[in-house]
Amino acid sequence: MKPHTRLFLALTIFFCIPTIHSHGQITRTPGIATTDLPTSTRTRLATLTIEDPAVGDDGVLQAKFPNASTITRVSCSTSSGTVDINLYERAESAANSGTTSMLTDNLTCNNDGTADATTIFTDASVAANSVVALGIKVDSSTGVLRVYIHYTVR
Repeated sequence: MKPHTRLFLALTIFFCIPTIHSHGQITRTPGIATTDLPTSTRTRLATLTIEDPAVGDDGVLQAKFPNASTITRVSCSTSSGTVDINLYERAESAANSGTTSMLTDNLTCNNDGTADATTIFTDASVAANSVVALGIKVDSSTGVLRVYIHYTVR
């Protein structure tokens, strides 16, 4: 067997799911459905960071979601001052429009050392190939705004 053939076979076996049948036979099924993976494997994090945020920066920062997903938590902080934010799901073809808030209430981000986070959403679902835009609602910050979007791929 040529070395590159052996490598191909090893990779093929690596990406297959082994199944052990009651009579002891082991078979391998190629492919893994996303829903077959444990939640911990499907959990992801998108990070948005902007220096000197302003209300006019609405929608400037966006995170692309290539797979259908569910946002599970949003947290944020600033280096100084306070910023109120919200998130908006937008179609890939209309990334500059869409104003339906994803968070039930605006999230206040600051640097006071407490956790600024929410798990309460008006709509946490994100369609495949959509973007989630950062909306800056109120700003009294002169530093950096950091936003962390935790989500699970469906």
